[in-house]
Amino acid sequence: LFDRMGEIRLPGSALGEDAMLEAALDAGAEDVTSDADEHIIHTTVENLFEVATALAKAGHESTSQKLVYVPKTTLAIADASVAAALIKLSDALDDYDDTQNVYSNFDFTDEVLAALDA
Repeated sequence: LFDRMGEIRLPGSALGEDAMLEAALDAGAEDVTSDADEHIIHTTVENLFEVATALAKAGHESTSQKLVYVPKTTLAIADASVAAALIKLSDALDDYDDTQNVYSNFDFTDEVLAALDA
């Protein structure tokens, strides 16, 4: 269901999307996703430190470096009541004292996100 990967986050203002993709892949990253706020770089577990170090030497300081579980497939949630229940479950699990991290593979559609914000 999930792949264990390294994750490096950098501010979106660090570089443009194409330049960040090139810099990350040159450093040994597996994948890069970008939006206006931040760049998320995924690496193998073994290469997390090396990629983060290479990016730092190139002048790109990260805001976060950690090991995460990335879903192999996602499940689109198109019902707002189901989405609300999933969020409630996730929050309850996260609030439990013995829980370190909560990972999921659900993906809310834009319509559901708009309904939840209303």
